[in-house]
Amino acid sequence: MWRRVGLAFFVVLAVMGTHRAAAGAEILWDDWGVPHIYAQTEADLMSAWGWAQMHSHGSLLLEQIGIVRGRAAEYWGEAYLDSDRYVWTMGLPRLAARLAATDPGDSSFADGMNAYAAEHPDAFPEALRAALPITMEDILALALYDEFFNGMVVTPQSMAGLRDAFLAGEAVRDVTPDRGDKGSNGWAIGPARSARGHALLLANPHAPWPSLQEARHLLLYEAHLVLPAMNVYGAGLVGLPVLSFGFNDRLAWTVTSAPVFDFVDSYVLTLADGGYLLDGRVVAFDRHDEILRVRQDDGTFREEAVQVLRSVHGPVLAVRGERALAVAFPEPGPEEAETPQFWRMMEATDLDSFLASLQDQNLFAVNLLYADREGHIAYVLSGIFPDRPEGPYDWSGTLPGDTSAALWRGKLPFAMMPVVIDPESGYLQSANEPPHYAAGPAPLQLEGAPADWPQPTAWPRTRRSLTLLEQSGTVSAEDVERLKFDTRSGLADAVLDTVLEVGRQAGSPQAQRAVEVLASWDRRFDSDSVGAVVFAFWAMSYDASILGGSPFPADAYAVPFDPADPLGTPHGLADPARAVAGLEFAARAVQDTFGTLQVPWGAFVGFRVGERAFQGFGAPPEAFGVFSPNFAAPTPQGPLATVAGDTWVAVIELGDPVTARAVLSYGNATQAGDPHVGDQLEIYAAKSLRPVWRDRTEIEAHLERREQR
Repeated sequence: MWRRVGLAFFVVLAVMGTHRAAAGAEILWDDWGVPHIYAQTEADLMSAWGWAQMHSHGSLLLEQIGIVRGRAAEYWGEAYLDSDRYVWTMGLPRLAARLAATDPGDSSFADGMNAYAAEHPDAFPEALRAALPITMEDILALALYDEFFNGMVVTPQSMAGLRDAFLAGEAVRDVTPDRGDKGSNGWAIGPARSARGHALLLANPHAPWPSLQEARHLLLYEAHLVLPAMNVYGAGLVGLPVLSFGFNDRLAWTVTSAPVFDFVDSYVLTLADGGYLLDGRVVAFDRHDEILRVRQDDGTFREEAVQVLRSVHGPVLAVRGERALAVAFPEPGPEEAETPQFWRMMEATDLDSFLASLQDQNLFAVNLLYADREGHIAYVLSGIFPDRPEGPYDWSGTLPGDTSAALWRGKLPFAMMPVVIDPESGYLQSANEPPHYAAGPAPLQLEGAPADWPQPTAWPRTRRSLTLLEQSGTVSAEDVERLKFDTRSGLADAVLDTVLEVGRQAGSPQAQRAVEVLASWDRRFDSDSVGAVVFAFWAMSYDASILGGSPFPADAYAVPFDPADPLGTPHGLADPARAVAGLEFAARAVQDTFGTLQVPWGAFVGFRVGERAFQGFGAPPEAFGVFSPNFAAPTPQGPLATVAGDTWVAVIELGDPVTARAVLSYGNATQAGDPHVGDQLEIYAAKSLRPVWRDRTEIEAHLERREQR
C-alpha cells in the first residue's frame, strides 16, 4: 500500500548506492534533525521512516489524520465540523477506502507511526491520541487531501466560493487559475553553463510555514533513505512515505505546481424523481448519508447528518430548488492506484528511464525539472489534465449538466505534454507559469496544445528568473546559491524611473521626500534595504491588487506585457497623477508608522519560528517581481512575520559524487520541545545553505543520536 501512496504528489524515490545495515533499520539523526535511515528491506525502511516522522511531527500528524478521516469534530469538537463536512461532501474518505481496497499492501509505514506512539505515551496530548491507531488507508487519505482535495487542485475555500455563489443565485465562475503566488522556483543548468562542467539543479519550493495554521498539512520533512539498491535524499510532505524533491547518485529533480491551468469545471444539474437528468433520462445519484458525531465541551456528543451526493460529473456541492451544482476536478481512480509509475521513477537511472516513468500521467499537474550526471537537463509538464470535448462551452463558467457531450473524455496522454531536453539556452526554469518560457525568453511553440490551455504568459517572478539566468553567464553551485536569494524587484525596474521622474516634477513636499528615499534605494528587498518600505506603500496606493499578492494589472503600465519581449515589458506607468498621489500617501503612512522614511525592510518584515526571530528579506513575488518570496502577516511582536515562502531550498551539483547544500527554513520538526523547531532559521536568515551529508562517514561526524529499529 505505501508504494501506492506515490500516486499523489511529485514522488521520486531513486536508486543507487550500497550500504550494510543490521537487521531492522538504523536511524542516524544528524545535528539538524535529519533522519538518515539504513535498512535491508523496504518494510524495515518504511517502518523506521514512519517512526521518525512521528518523532518529529507526531502532534501535527495525529491532527491531520483526524481531519482526513472526517472525524475531527468527533475527536476535538465543533471547531472541526466545517472541515468534516467538506471532506465527506467531496468524497475523500470513500475514495481513500476504495483505493485502499484495491490492494491492502504493506502497512509498515503506519506500523512505525503506531509503534512510536505506543512506546512514547506521553509524547502527544491525550486528546490527539484519539486518532490512533493510524492505518495505511489514513496515509492514502492524507496524500489525497494534501495534493488533490486541499492543495494544488481544489481547496475548501475555493469550493465554498462556488457553493455560496450558487446558493445565492449569483453567476458561478470556476475556481480562477491563479499565478502560483505561493508556488515554487526551479532551475536546471546544463554543463555548458556550469563552471565545473556538471549539471546543476535548484530546488526551491514555496509553501506555508508552520505559523499558517490552516495550511500546516503542506509542511515539508527532510530525510535520507538508504537500501542496498537505493540512496535518495530530499524532502516530502509531512506524513507521506515519499520524497517530493531530491536526488540520488545519478539524477536530481524538482517540481513547481502548475496552477495557471484550469482543472475545475462546474455543472448545473436538473433534478428529477430523486435523481438528475442526463441525455433525456433520470440518473440516480450515488448517495451516501453520513452521521457526524460532534464532541461537546462537556464530553457528550451531538449528531449531525450529512447527505453526500455524487453525479457522473463529480461531487455535488449544493442543491437549490430543482437545480444542483456538481464539480469536476482531477481525482485518482483505482486503476491509477495500482500503477507502477512511481516505482519506475524510483528505479530510473538515466533520462530515458525517467521519462518513461512519467507515461501514466498520475500526478496532479506539475512542471518538472531534471538534471543528471550525464549532463542532461529536461523540463516536462506532467500530470492529470482534463481532456475536454469540443463544443460551444464556456469552461470558465457553469456547464450544462444534462448532456454527456459536456463531460470530460478522460485525461490527456503524456504524448501531448511539452518536453524540452538540453535546450540551446543551456538552462531550464519554472516559476509556476505555463511552459512557454521554460527554456528562455523566446517562447516555446506548443503545437497541438488544447484550446483551454493558457497563452504565453510570464508573471513578474518568471521575468526575474529569466533575467537572472540570462545575465549570469556561466555559473557555479555557489553562484546559484547566491542568485537564489536575489531580492531585486522587477516591478521597481519596470516603473521606478517613471515614479521618480513624475515625483520630481510634483510640487508636493511629501512626494519630494519619498523621491529622495527611493532615488537612493537599491531596488532590493534585503533586510537592510532602505526604501523598500516606501516603495511597498507606494505600490499599495497605486494599485490595491498588490495587497492580495497579485501583480499590477496590464492597464497599470504605459507599455503592457508583450509575449515576444518578456524581459523588456511591461514598463512605465499609465497614470502619472496616481503615481504622485501614491508617493504622497507613502510618505505620510511610513512617517506616521515608523517616525521616519529611512526604514530598512527588515524592520518591517521578520522571520519567526517559535522563539527564534530574525530580520526578514524577500517580498510577495508576483506583486513585486522578486525571486525570493516572502508572504508575511501581522504579529503581536511588531514586525510582520513570514507565513509562507521558501521552504526546502537545495542546490545540487551532479558531479561524481553528487553534492548538495540545502536549508529547510523552519527546521525539520514541529513537535513541541524538539530542538530542531526553527533551528535552521538563522542559516536561512543569513541567505545561506548548509552542507547535505549523504556519506556515512560525514553523517557519523555530525551525529546527534543513533536508533535501532
